Amino acid sequence: MKDDEILKQLEDKARNLSVLIEYDDLKKGVVNTPGGAFLLRGKKHILVHKHLSLKEKIELLAEILSNMEKEA
Repeated sequence: MKDDEILKQLEDKARNLSVLIEYDDLKKGVVNTPGGAFLLRGKKHILVHKHLSLKEKIELLAEILSNMEKEA
């Protein structure tokens, strides 16, 4: 399976878990992170640095979603 297909599946899985994924530039100013998960107004969000490689995005989303499933 190609990396872009894996990323799409992870994004679909997040949607099924009612998690909003956003991509933004997270390495500007005082912020320097590849991304992470947070809760805002009762809704789960995942924020991902948009300039990560496809593989890095996959690894980050897989790790975050795995942790969310463990918490549920």
